[in-house]
Amino acid sequence: DQQEWAAKYAGRDPEGFKTFVAKAPVVVPLKDLPNGDDLQDTEDLDQATMQVAKMMDIEAEDIKKYGA
Repeated sequence: DQQEWAAKYAGRDPEGFKTFVAKAPVVVPLKDLPNGDDLQDTEDLDQATMQVAKMMDIEAEDIKKYGA
């Protein structure tokens, strides 16, 4: 999703882009993980996930929509 932005940034500021890449977290879409489709479609959220969500004032519907 950020490919166009990243290409422009790398062209403008190669050293800054290298720093960004070195510090950026690795994000893997659930669908790209083994059994990822199963993880995306999970209806039941585990107790630990719900406890953390409650502490962060996040609704179960948001977790289901955007992922845990």
